[in-house]
Amino acid sequence: FCFTVGATLFAEASKSEDGSYPYTSFVIPCTAEALKFCTSTVLLAISIVRGQTWGLTFEPVEFASFALPALCYFVSNNCMFYIIKELGPATFQITNNLKVLATGVMMRVFLGRKLSWLQWKALTLLVLGSAVTQLQPGKSGEVKNSAFGGILVVVNAFASGAGGVISEKLLKRTSSTASDSIHWQNMQLYF
Repeated sequence: FCFTVGATLFAEASKSEDGSYPYTSFVIPCTAEALKFCTSTVLLAISIVRGQTWGLTFEPVEFASFALPALCYFVSNNCMFYIIKELGPATFQITNNLKVLATGVMMRVFLGRKLSWLQWKALTLLVLGSAVTQLQPGKSGEVKNSAFGGILVVVNAFASGAGGVISEKLLKRTSSTASDSIHWQNMQLYF
């Protein structure tokens, strides 16, 4: 939560007066992934030094399987900058909750995980709440309306949901690499 809100605030604060970014927004998600990779590397090294035995299997096909969720997260992380530019940071934070619905739908479709009636009602309320907040403009036109921004919100929600569902499927698989260290698996994803 803190990282998501912090990223939104820093992205908004770093915009130029004309609404553009004085840097290539592509660099920020890549830098974040590199930091996550380094963190996972350090955590793996610590667990090895402590004598914890984990598998560290490297199979090219398994390694390549992490490319799809990584691509999904890459798309989602880059959408943030454009959504903030089109709709504003407050709207981004509110509509960012829609990825919970996308994840729920994808878990049902791709993993066969059933949600209870109460969980579906909660997801419906989340979507309706997010939609209602966008109906009335705030102070001095604070809420922006943009069809492109709306499309990006949907792309962001489903890219993030797909990344999460595919990652879960990869981490819970029953192949020979299922006993690998979570830090090793994260390193492959972040790479």
